[in-house]
Amino acid sequence: MVHSLPEHGKKEKEGVKKNINSDRNLDKDNLVVLLDAAYKKSTSKEHFLSQIQASGHEIYYRDGRLQGIKFEGERKFRMKNLGYDEKKLMELGNREKSIKEMQELRAGRNVRQKEQAQKQAEKLNGEKAVTSQVMSKEETALKDLREMRQSRTRDMEKSDSRDDSGRDMADDRNDNLNSNDRFSRDDDNKQDTDKDSGADNSAQNNSEQDDMFRHK
Repeated sequence: MVHSLPEHGKKEKEGVKKNINSDRNLDKDNLVVLLDAAYKKSTSKEHFLSQIQASGHEIYYRDGRLQGIKFEGERKFRMKNLGYDEKKLMELGNREKSIKEMQELRAGRNVRQKEQAQKQAEKLNGEKAVTSQVMSKEETALKDLREMRQSRTRDMEKSDSRDDSGRDMADDRNDNLNSNDRFSRDDDNKQDTDKDSGADNSAQNNSEQDDMFRHK
């Protein structure tokens, strides 16, 4: 009975210690899961630590150096024991540098793409301007050609009109000449007729006079 009391107390302490260790291990496991998720999303060391603090845990330092995490502000865990030593945290710094370089490359590429797009736009605008000038010249040339053709057509119509007028005048002159010829021929025929009539009358008169002499 005397010896059983210490043994009983010792077992209780061991049970409490086991429970504490079990709780600590559970907290540690939960914290590791949180750290792994935050590490994958983080772009820098500061981003990583801010995600841990946003989850309700505290960061603690010793002599100005990052030491570990207080799980829910109470139980402490060293970063090294959680699998995140200084070397692994430095990789976040390299990741940040790589991300910045990538962003700068993208920014430079975007600038180059914008410059190329601007040059292409200027080139297209220049080509459009040249095309517009060429089209304007072609339209002007076509307009001049149409005007020349229209002028030539008008000249030809005027020439045809003058030819027709000349032919009409010539026909009129010919008609007048023909009419004058007819009148002249009619006069000649009349004069011949008058002459013949006069001759006939003279002959008749002479015949009548001869008859009168014979009767006497």
